[in-house]
Amino acid sequence: MARGERSGLKSRIKFMGEQLAHEILHAYPQGAFPMAQSGSDLSYDWYRPEVRGIIPLDGFHASKSLKRFVKKHATNIDIKINSDFEQTMRDCAMRDETWISEVIIDAFVRLANAGYAYALTVDLDGQNIGGIYGLAIGRAFFGESMYSKATNGSKLSLWALVELLQLKGFELLDTQYLTDHLQSLGGIEVSADHYQDLLLSAVNGNDIGIGINALNSVEASRIPFRRNSDTFRTHGRDALIGTTYNPDIITRMIKRR
Repeated sequence: MARGERSGLKSRIKFMGEQLAHEILHAYPQGAFPMAQSGSDLSYDWYRPEVRGIIPLDGFHASKSLKRFVKKHATNIDIKINSDFEQTMRDCAMRDETWISEVIIDAFVRLANAGYAYALTVDLDGQNIGGIYGLAIGRAFFGESMYSKATNGSKLSLWALVELLQLKGFELLDTQYLTDHLQSLGGIEVSADHYQDLLLSAVNGNDIGIGINALNSVEASRIPFRRNSDTFRTHGRDALIGTTYNPDIITRMIKRR
């Protein structure tokens, strides 16, 4: 590809990524999410499954072997938030088939820079072993994808996320679909109607910075993309910033029965 073509492609990805970022903030509180057909696809489709996957925050299942792993390595586990958001997405996309395109990466990086999207990664003995990323709106966290580079990498990442969301007062952890892996960790399926009830409660509760009514009452171009604003401080925007993660989360993991 010639230099001019590469430049034009990057410009198009940035333009579409900015547009998608605004669309995401409108669509997620209404139960829809985007997926591309491949990593190189510039287009994307919107999905709203009839059966939705969630993980009840009080229902995460940690196996005995996973609990033993945490207790054994507790002092050598390091949990990080947004240490490298884009790299987390690219690690999630490193598979034979992926729906995480360059446009979707650009959109979520923008949302991370604006304080709406988060990546949680887990290091063991200084080496990254897994991670997960998603979007926070109100008291709902929309898990997008996760990866594992070593034994228990994705399991620890998801477990740490569950503990963090509980610490921060979240109500809903959405997984979009239910896989065998997620089911083994406590994931369940709910109907679209039940999911909408859970979603409405989570994004439109008391003291919620950004909820479904707020999103429906403004144009996409007017959704704020400024960091460090007083708006959205409680939940949603910047919701997972400002906590000492490691001691609290690891302690909760060790004490889990």
